Amino acid sequence: MDFGSINWLAVVVCVVVSMISGSIWYNPKTFFPMWWKVVGAGREQPGMENMGVTWGLTILASFVQAVAMSFMVNVMGTPGILTGFMLWLGFIAPTYLLDF
Repeated sequence: MDFGSINWLAVVVCVVVSMISGSIWYNPKTFFPMWWKVVGAGREQPGMENMGVTWGLTILASFVQAVAMSFMVNVMGTPGILTGFMLWLGFIAPTYLLDF
């Protein structure tokens, strides 16, 4: 693992975009109420007790994902979108085969 090959600006941009899209998605005035109803959750919303920890862990998770994706792009030697597609095809898509 060569940390020198990571584009740190791209990692920071990915974390910021992740936080913005998550803020829009989970905003009570946009998609959150519909999503919460679809997943069949109760009335109580999780993570509201300590928002600082929730935000901190979310930022950490986004950072780890962006760094891991950077490593995969470097290892595979392909453009990011193709790497993302191949990772989806190999790890995510097979789990949905059981849902059909």
